[in-house]
Amino acid sequence: MNALAQQHDSPSTRARILDAAERVVGASGAAHLTLDAVVQEAGISKGGLLYHFRSKEALLAAMLDRHCDQTDAEVDAGLRQHGDTLEGHVLAQMDAYLDFHKRHGAVGTALLAATASEPALMQRPRKRQAELMAAMSRLPGDQDLALLATYAISGMVLNELLGMDVLDETRRARLKGRLRELAAQASRASRAKRLRR
Repeated sequence: MNALAQQHDSPSTRARILDAAERVVGASGAAHLTLDAVVQEAGISKGGLLYHFRSKEALLAAMLDRHCDQTDAEVDAGLRQHGDTLEGHVLAQMDAYLDFHKRHGAVGTALLAATASEPALMQRPRKRQAELMAAMSRLPGDQDLALLATYAISGMVLNELLGMDVLDETRRARLKGRLRELAAQASRASRAKRLRR
């Protein structure tokens, strides 16, 4: 294999391109994501970029996949930490989604905007959300309360992504505390029911 082919095949080249695309999107938004801007930011040739991503749409899809990989890994780590209970699911999603989007909001905002013109990009996030909801539906406890908490988390994330977040850090932390209380209450409902038997 020649040196050029090795450069194109390098996983680090692909990651470097995605990092560059995220920087472009974070600075200018998805509307300003062009292959030329990514080439300049990544310091690679246009051919090197096209070897990995044939189009802007392919690049956006890969960015969303990486974003999903990262959030999925954080949710899974949260489930291992908090346990496979309703409370654990709510806490894992809260920790992963709210904290992740707080750190990577510009990219998340841009990817959300990109899904408006490319609805097919939402297939994976929809599938993951359906999987999480299905897993929660099999757990004992107050399903409605747990669902209410997860939708509150989604609402907070969406407000952050759309730039409509008016919460200061103190209030945000307080709301996260209340969500933790709701999560615990959702799981306690099943424990109380078992004790009454």
